[in-house]
Amino acid sequence: MWIPANAWAASIRPGMGQFVASMRREMDVPEQVEAYLASQPEPKQADLRRLHAHILAEFPGCRLWFTDGTNADGKVVANPNIGYGACTITYADGSSREFYRMA
Repeated sequence: MWIPANAWAASIRPGMGQFVASMRREMDVPEQVEAYLASQPEPKQADLRRLHAHILAEFPGCRLWFTDGTNADGKVVANPNIGYGACTITYADGSSREFYRMA
């Protein structure tokens, strides 16, 4: 059965659709990460916060990324995620782009 993207986002967890919409506002990456972490239920939130702090302590100064899971049209296409570090991805057509090293 096909489920529209907005319905899918809302079905992940109550309020998740509003969370994704709020991420489209202008926020810097640390603010986006904090909003995402704060939106998670316990005990998942505590686990994610410990992991996030550990990664930042192990790799100080690494580039921090956040993707809210939406495409350019605002459709939900993936789960939100936090990324760390940077690497260049090269595609078969020869084009490339920078992306995070680990998520």
